[in-house]
Amino acid sequence: MQIIKAHKYGGPEVLLREEKARPQARGKQLCIQIMASSVNQSDLHLRRGQNLLCRFKNGIIKPRRMAVPGLEFAGKVHSVGPQVTAFKAGDRVMAYSGAGFGGYAQFQCLNENEVIVKMPENLNYLEAACLPYGALTALHLIEDLALKDQKVLICGAAGSVGNYALQLCQNAGAEITVVSRRNNHAWLKKLGAQKCLDYREENFWESPQCYDLIIDAWGQIKAKDAQRVLNPKGQFRSVSKMKSRASQAKLQKLADLVAAGKIQVFLDSVFLWEEVQKAHRKAESGEKAGHIALKISPNWNPKPHYS
Repeated sequence: MQIIKAHKYGGPEVLLREEKARPQARGKQLCIQIMASSVNQSDLHLRRGQNLLCRFKNGIIKPRRMAVPGLEFAGKVHSVGPQVTAFKAGDRVMAYSGAGFGGYAQFQCLNENEVIVKMPENLNYLEAACLPYGALTALHLIEDLALKDQKVLICGAAGSVGNYALQLCQNAGAEITVVSRRNNHAWLKKLGAQKCLDYREENFWESPQCYDLIIDAWGQIKAKDAQRVLNPKGQFRSVSKMKSRASQAKLQKLADLVAAGKIQVFLDSVFLWEEVQKAHRKAESGEKAGHIALKISPNWNPKPHYS
């Protein structure tokens, strides 16, 4: 099989294809033929190696333990180990591989108890590959809160985490204000935003409006700035301060919401396997609304509006 590997830390040009033996399913493992993956901030961080702690864990000079990006993916079960009971060959699945990455490969093995579930029927592989990371992160940010009639501000609402946070807050009955570029406002209002702000045109920290919850989907906002527009008992939640608590049960909950039409997946763009460097450049540009999908397998055709 082929994989896409970061042979050293650096720009998109370090991502190159190479051959590797296909993994074999053993015990409770599934061997998944990957049809699609995504490009998100974690993939960029892995490739760049800018975080010293990550380098300490993954290789000081070049990536070693985790060299194949792809935090999430979707595909078809190719084969199963003898102890697998919940899946069978041919099942369409989506998965969050977490710190193991590995989605930029034609095949990947995961234990059946890891963060993997059957895909909702109303998603194709490209869409399903862009659901786990962003939606699980968004769910973790708000799942313990009662949001009905609460005033919520979501900063970075057009990104991989922010658009799912918006949809989950809308489902919970919140009154939502979003911060994003003006060209994103129309589709964010369709998702449930009552008010849209453009961070390039106004300083929303000077607003007289106060909020019960501020969600920082960028991971760049300082708590002291957020406090200026928080109600006395309001809360500030940031992706930069949270630890992953992904689970199979939570991903199944999100899959059920998608199946019920309560969460949608919005793709900004789709890149082919051989265009991975271009896909990473697109992600780094910041000029996207929704998700960037990477088509791994050439042997299937997505819905016409994404082809």
